[in-house]
Amino acid sequence: MNLNNMKILQVIPDLGLGGGAEVMCQSLSKELLKERGNEIVVATLFSWHTKITDDLEKEGISVYFLDKKHGVDLSLVPKLYRIIKKHKIDVVHTHRYALQYAVPASIMAGVKMRVHTVHNVADKEMGKNKRLLAKTFYRFFHVVPVAISPIIKDSISYEYKLKAEKIPMIYNGIDLAKCKEKKLYDLSTPVEVVHLGRMTNQKNQMEIFKAASILKDRNLNIHFSLYGEGELENDYKREVLRMKLENEISFCGLSDNIYPILQKADIFILPSKYEGMPISLIEAMGSALPIIASNVGGIPDMISDGENGIIISPNANDLADAISRLIKDQDLRQILGHKAKQDSNRFSSYFMAQEYLNVYREKRE
Repeated sequence: MNLNNMKILQVIPDLGLGGGAEVMCQSLSKELLKERGNEIVVATLFSWHTKITDDLEKEGISVYFLDKKHGVDLSLVPKLYRIIKKHKIDVVHTHRYALQYAVPASIMAGVKMRVHTVHNVADKEMGKNKRLLAKTFYRFFHVVPVAISPIIKDSISYEYKLKAEKIPMIYNGIDLAKCKEKKLYDLSTPVEVVHLGRMTNQKNQMEIFKAASILKDRNLNIHFSLYGEGELENDYKREVLRMKLENEISFCGLSDNIYPILQKADIFILPSKYEGMPISLIEAMGSALPIIASNVGGIPDMISDGENGIIISPNANDLADAISRLIKDQDLRQILGHKAKQDSNRFSSYFMAQEYLNVYREKRE
C-alpha cells in the first residue's frame, strides 16, 4: 500500500438524509478526496439513490448500490469482493452493520487495513448476533474499531473485551464552512425550537411532546419544528393530535439544507435517551445556537453545562424548564451560542480526515 496514494472503500448500509453516520461518511469521503492521490469509492448495501449519493457522485466519487435483499444477504460479499479487486482497494472502512459483509470480502481480497467506526455505544450499535460477529472480527481479523467519543471508546473496550489503547478515538466532523452563524438573539414570535433526529425511541420525541404541553400550560408561545423521519413518525403524529398540540408541533420531514433553518431558530434541543456523537449537535454548535441536550453518550464530551449549552436529564420537566430558562434570558442565549460556535472548531471534517488517515497508515500484520 502506498501510504500517500491510498484507495479507500467506505461501506455503509445506506446514505439517506438525517442520519449521523451517513453525514459523517459523506463528509469524510469528500475530505479524503481532497488529499492528493487518494481514490475514494463508496458502496451502499441498498439501491437507494439520495441527495448524499448524488453529491458524492458529483464530486467524482464512484458510488455502488448493491441492491440488498431482506434479511441476511450473502450475495453482498462477492459483490464487495469484486469492487475491492476492481479498484485495488487498500483500506476498507465500514459503518453500522455493513462490516458483516465487507470484512469477509476484504479478507478474501487480501486487504490488510480494515476499519470500522462505532457510531453509538457498543451495546446499542448492533443486535447481539452482529456484536458477536464484530467481536470475532476485532479479536482475530485485525479490524480496527474507531470510537467517536471517549464514552464510546469505553463501551467498545467493555463490550468486546479490548484494550483501550488499541481503540483509536476520532471525533466526528462536518464542513463547518457550510454553517450559517446566528447573529441576533431576539426571540421569534412564536419562539422557534428546532429538533433534528430520526423518529425513533432513541431520540425521545415523546418527551418533547410532553414538554410542549407543559409549556403550553405555562402560556408560553412556542413552536417546535421536528426534522426527520422514522418508524414512529405516524404514531407520533397521532399522539400530537391526541394531545391537541398540532399548533405547537410541526413534522417537517427531511431537509437537504438544514443550515438556514438552524440560523433562524431560537433554540436547539436534543433530549435523546442515548447517543454516540450526534452530527446534528455539531451542526447546531456551528450555527451558534443555544443548545439543550441530554446527559447521555458522547454529548457531555461536546457540551459543558452552562458554558456552551444546557445539559439535562432526558425528561419532559427538565426540558421544559431549560427552554423556559433560555426564553427568559437573552444574555444566556447569546453567551451559550457564541461559545458553542467557538467550540465547534474541534469537530471539523478536515481534522477528522487527518486522524483517519493516520489510522489507515498504521501497519497491520
